[in-house]
Amino acid sequence: MSWTVIRYDFTDKVECRLGTKKHYVTSGKGFVIRNENGEEAFCGPVCASNPLFVTNPNDKVPDITMGCGVFTESGRAIEQGTDRGSTNQKADKKIDEKNAAIAYLTLRCNKLAHIRGVKYNALNAIYDEYLKENDLSESDVDFISYVMGNDDFQKYTYKNLLGVYACDYWINYFIENNDNIKYVEKVRAVLHKDLFLEKTQIVKLNNWFRYSDGKKIMKIKENLFSHIE
Repeated sequence: MSWTVIRYDFTDKVECRLGTKKHYVTSGKGFVIRNENGEEAFCGPVCASNPLFVTNPNDKVPDITMGCGVFTESGRAIEQGTDRGSTNQKADKKIDEKNAAIAYLTLRCNKLAHIRGVKYNALNAIYDEYLKENDLSESDVDFISYVMGNDDFQKYTYKNLLGVYACDYWINYFIENNDNIKYVEKVRAVLHKDLFLEKTQIVKLNNWFRYSDGKKIMKIKENLFSHIE
């Protein structure tokens, strides 16, 4: 059975689907892979770059994790990337535009669809077609690029929704793994209502996350929503 890498996403500790022996993805982020039956799973960066395991080992893929860094033992955040090879700048620009469009589509029609006001009917048919074809047409990319960059609706821009997703994912994870959750639940309600958080709220969230009873939690970037007035 062949697997294709489709995006880079947040994940709890999860077993890597690929490789020759059992191992786990533990960084808080991993590569999502999909087979010809539509089944999805996670794998780590080494397996995602191995032509023995995936059909597209050198391709850039959409990244919806850009609202977070990784906690080190000192509490400092470091960044992780998804660039698995680059040879042609013009071609790469096209790929980057398409990947950004796919990431934005995935956020609005899937990852954040449970938040009132995020789903957009004009994107639903495009998303359904993307799931069937695992690709977007140039006209679809152009339309999505217009929507995701429209500064008249800053809360729905690509940058902002990446931030909403990062906060929402790790808030939900914290709530599932901890008992003392009242403050974090209140912050989640504000996030869902306003589609952004103040820097002070993010600082407090990160303090809660650092002392979570659960497994590793990512660090939210404090300046995620600095563009929202």
